[in-house]
Amino acid sequence: MKKYIIHNLFILLCFLLSACNDWLDVKPNSQTELDEMFSSYDGFKSALTGCYIKLKDRSLYGENLTMSHIESLAQLWALQENSQRQADLSLSKYDYQSIYAKEAITEIYSGFYNVIVQANTIIEHIETNGSHINDSVSFALIKGETYAIRALCHLDILRIFGQMPENPIRKVRLPYAEEVSIKNHPAYYDYDTFCAKIEKDLSFAETALEKKDPVIKQGITYNNNEDDLHNYRGLDLNYYAVKALQSRFYLYTNQPDKAYAAARVIYDAMPVKLSGLEDLNKGYNALPSECLFALSNNELIDYSIDVLGYGSQQLQPSQLYITSDMLSKLYQGVDISSHNRYALSWNKTTPDILGENRPVVTKYYYNTSTSYAPEVYLTKLQLVPIIRMSEIYLILMETTRDLEEANALYTDYMMSHNVGKIDQFTSLEKVKTFVIDEIRREFYAEGQMFYTYKRHGIRRMLFANEDIGEEQFIVPLPDTEYNPAELNR
Repeated sequence: MKKYIIHNLFILLCFLLSACNDWLDVKPNSQTELDEMFSSYDGFKSALTGCYIKLKDRSLYGENLTMSHIESLAQLWALQENSQRQADLSLSKYDYQSIYAKEAITEIYSGFYNVIVQANTIIEHIETNGSHINDSVSFALIKGETYAIRALCHLDILRIFGQMPENPIRKVRLPYAEEVSIKNHPAYYDYDTFCAKIEKDLSFAETALEKKDPVIKQGITYNNNEDDLHNYRGLDLNYYAVKALQSRFYLYTNQPDKAYAAARVIYDAMPVKLSGLEDLNKGYNALPSECLFALSNNELIDYSIDVLGYGSQQLQPSQLYITSDMLSKLYQGVDISSHNRYALSWNKTTPDILGENRPVVTKYYYNTSTSYAPEVYLTKLQLVPIIRMSEIYLILMETTRDLEEANALYTDYMMSHNVGKIDQFTSLEKVKTFVIDEIRREFYAEGQMFYTYKRHGIRRMLFANEDIGEEQFIVPLPDTEYNPAELNR
């Protein structure tokens, strides 16, 4: 009998919760035990922590949606036929029928819905058991963050598996899971309805957090509350991160004015500033000082070297890197004489097995021979950035209708990159062209470029040898997922 990913995820919920054994004191094996878990504030916190733990898993933002698979779809790695990364090689060719690609797609898809099921379980119980949460701020944080997590997952499901956001020929329906059920499949929705549901979840998150989140008064890095949920808000989906998600969503769905308005809220508040040498000179390569939302992963250093190569004495076919020619094209037209990203975000002297130097990303590496304070590991070194202030600047530059404002934003942005010569743009169209190129430079190994290509419908990617279209941009749902057309018969 065919297995359906989403339908069976409720059965996996017990595994999800018990897998977070560093945080949970109980391991629910039945609905009764699940209800008992949500009879305390600590139970709610543990379940929310479980969502974040799953988000930073390698199947999602710990690797596949930052360093590897999503970047292979954007043609960002110099993959050769002898590469041992078969899934990345297949995805770079858009060979979605390859067994390696199918396994990778299923891993990502099921990973998303694992998180969504757990988020839905929290939402369900916060409505019935929310009185067990001891204060209004904690209640708001749990509710707001959970809705934001559900929106985050569905947004990237849309960006990967959904139809083209502009001028689509092929229409795609996707499942939006809003409840935990072992009886009912989640309904499939057309593009507009699916988007409306993301927007609604983000609105719920914003409403919950906008007057309660400690980040508004105490900042991203505040750490003086006895309740850990209130601390280090930059490691959680805080109020400003929700506004950033709104802006990202509106930009992708071609609503530039709304994208600008949401990003402007963040810019006006300036909860973090653009980062540059102050981070990079300390070896904080993920630019933590400008993160609005990041995932702290203490296992990151253990596998990021194997994936991206930096820290290796010699690159292997199992690692991801680029060529010197690709790096030159990446920074073509940019003053690199003092550019801190060019100088410090890439190591250009790591040899491959033939002895040829290859540029490798330094973003997820830190010096393991140096001892740091626990707080530094947690908030500076072992980070996977999900939303950074650089993205907010680029969204504002792309969506503003004021050329003078675009140039002012551009000047601040390039100064943070330590670029000395800053020419002004003469048109908003030239600003938009710069933004596309800069997203590719700035967010290498952070998983942003495929979505940028897709929302613009760009047929020839920078490092590609041929054009692509809808067939390549729309990643197919896993074979194990049911066909919604069959349910309507």
